[in-house]
Amino acid sequence: MESVQLYFDLIKAGLKRFAEYRSSFIAGFFGLIMINGSSILLIWVMLKNFHTLNEWTFWQIVFNYCLFLSCLGFHNTFFRHISDLENHIVNGTFDRFLLRPVSPLLQLASEKISITDLCDFTTGMIGALFAAKMLHIQITVGFMFGFIVSIINGVYVFTAILFSVSCISFWTMKSKSILYSTNEIQESVQHYPISIFNKAFKFIVTVLLPYGLVNYYPSLILLNKVNVHWVYVIMIALVDMIYGVIGAFLWRRGLKRYNGSGS
Repeated sequence: MESVQLYFDLIKAGLKRFAEYRSSFIAGFFGLIMINGSSILLIWVMLKNFHTLNEWTFWQIVFNYCLFLSCLGFHNTFFRHISDLENHIVNGTFDRFLLRPVSPLLQLASEKISITDLCDFTTGMIGALFAAKMLHIQITVGFMFGFIVSIINGVYVFTAILFSVSCISFWTMKSKSILYSTNEIQESVQHYPISIFNKAFKFIVTVLLPYGLVNYYPSLILLNKVNVHWVYVIMIALVDMIYGVIGAFLWRRGLKRYNGSGS
């Protein structure tokens, strides 16, 4: 409980620091709204002539897109800076995490906060619920429970992938280049249902880099596009667990290997 309280105390401190840059927040907020609006507009233009994309309608794709966006926004707000682990290791500043009487992982996770990215989270939440309404899906307690669980799962998937890849820095001193190379994969999963891609790509985004677990498979369940929901629930839980184990293993091995590199 003390660690949890400390985490929230550090987050509050980050919020106070951020309050000094309100104009930057407002500019970033409206910028993200324009970017997301443009993406949805492009989807509409594409489906204006084709009407459906591999049996996915416009509003179903919007729901899929916005679910991804809400998870990405929340993740970026609180956990995107985990990728800075590479910089800490290269510059030797990771040493200070080890010297303090607090978990190094807790210090890393609470080091920064990006309030601007809450725009993506908010836009995604509103967009997904509006799309569900346009699809005549009843917003029941059961639906909202599944929707919230899907967002929690999506944030976990993003963070687990980022954390696991970042831990590679303990051996290579570099990991961000690997993360940057996944951007196109992320964008493809965000904008389109992965059912339109070939089997190799679906395997990659389901098992190796499971971004499909962020929005595609939860969308299948929430939009009732599959009959046997529990199969997908078990698959999502299993992959989540595997990535959690991988991340924990790499972190522990990395801590034992780290000697401090200096600048």
